Amino acid sequence: MQMTLQKFFEEMDLLRRFGLLEEAENLKKVVEIYRPKNIFILFSGGKDSMVALDVFYRLYKTAKLNVKTTIIHIDTGIGISACKQFIREFVKRYPFDFKVLKPEMSFEEGLKKWGVPLHGRCRWCFRVLKYQPLSKFLKSVNGVKLSVNGIRIHESSRRFEIYGEYLKTNKVYKGRHKEYSYCPILDWNREKVEEYIKAAGLPVNPVYKAISMSGECMCMLHDLSEEKIMKIKRFFPEDYERLMNIFSKADLKGKEGVKRVKKLEKISCQCFLPHIASGGCANE
Repeated sequence: MQMTLQKFFEEMDLLRRFGLLEEAENLKKVVEIYRPKNIFILFSGGKDSMVALDVFYRLYKTAKLNVKTTIIHIDTGIGISACKQFIREFVKRYPFDFKVLKPEMSFEEGLKKWGVPLHGRCRWCFRVLKYQPLSKFLKSVNGVKLSVNGIRIHESSRRFEIYGEYLKTNKVYKGRHKEYSYCPILDWNREKVEEYIKAAGLPVNPVYKAISMSGECMCMLHDLSEEKIMKIKRFFPEDYERLMNIFSKADLKGKEGVKRVKKLEKISCQCFLPHIASGGCANE
């Protein structure tokens, strides 16, 4: 369908307003420099990845690129079902292929092997549920690859420290999976993300509206506030019961893991601790 004159001017206004005309030139240079055979857009269903996907699509059109592009979602198996549905519907807005990756080991199996994931050396869930399936997939694709993500340096001081220097390198860095990673909204703050969502008329993940997070991976459920856990129970009762059932089967390792899951027990008013294993966090 041909774009109407009004739509054209609205599109141009959006591009100018958010500096996307200049960024399209930047992306064009990136593609000319690295010459990727495939572009993979990482989409979790959260606001940042959603905006990064939509921004990239507009940049792709403006720069008149012709590179095979695929939207990638990693299904950790421990997300809220409404988020999965939102993702399936949202990607239909774009003329790119869509592929879902899944981990070889389930969260339940990881619980039995390593215990409840904790921040630091015992947060095995990221490595097993996200890093490994993405790494395996990207390694299976031949040729130069460019991945697109929604990383923002203003998200935290840690993010600024790690990724701030890539503002000097066309917002590109060498990824962990033998690919180049491009961050179209690297220098955006939270206010700009929210402003763009409204200006572009993007729908927001219903889980985000209910509990202020995407709900695509709930492996750190035990670290959430009581308020958020009760909201999950209220708005997504079936997912709540499923998640509680998963944690009830954990071989709890370490005092801290026991403490976190006991918090869930107290909040849910259910006794779902089958037994408590002694000793520290299992080695990975």
